Amino acid sequence: MTGSTPRAPRTPSPRPASAPAPKKPRPATKLAAVGAASPAVPRAPATKAARDIGLDVRLPKTACHDLNCPFHGHLKVRGQVIEGEVVSDHMQGTVVVSRTVLRYVSKFERYEKRRRRYLVHAPPCLGVRSGRRVRIAETRPLAKNVSFVVVEDLGDARREIHGEEAAAARAEKSQVAAESAVEAKTAQEKLEAASAPTKGEA
Repeated sequence: MTGSTPRAPRTPSPRPASAPAPKKPRPATKLAAVGAASPAVPRAPATKAARDIGLDVRLPKTACHDLNCPFHGHLKVRGQVIEGEVVSDHMQGTVVVSRTVLRYVSKFERYEKRRRRYLVHAPPCLGVRSGRRVRIAETRPLAKNVSFVVVEDLGDARREIHGEEAAAARAEKSQVAAESAVEAKTAQEKLEAASAPTKGEA
């Protein structure tokens, strides 16, 4: 019986040990190319310049980092612009602005006073406080009841007096001025009389 002889197991030929391929240097990122500082090194916050919001208002002198500031943040104003008086500033970042308007009642042919209060976002760069008159502008909804933002501080709220109260105030002011003039004249006469030489001295 003729058959094939079994083959001997094949041994692998020894290969020379090759050195590991050198690692390629990583390409420089965009931040590294610009020279950005590493996260471990703190950077001083840059002071932002106030941007124009499209309204004829005075720009704030100080800067802030509020994202909802129309001058230093990303908030855009649109819609109505109204004026009012700040009546409360107890909330954090929000003030209450009151506005009084006159509404004509045709049945009685007279005007009635109506008051409305707005919850308004107050940027820290303006620093508005209670008792100040401010200009507010409409924005996108910032909270459930906040859709306005303060854009200008107009100074102390001056309440104007009309009608009989104004006439009484003017009359009282003129009376006080007349009394002070009489007192000044009397004091001057007394001074002249005291400084004049008497007959015995002459």
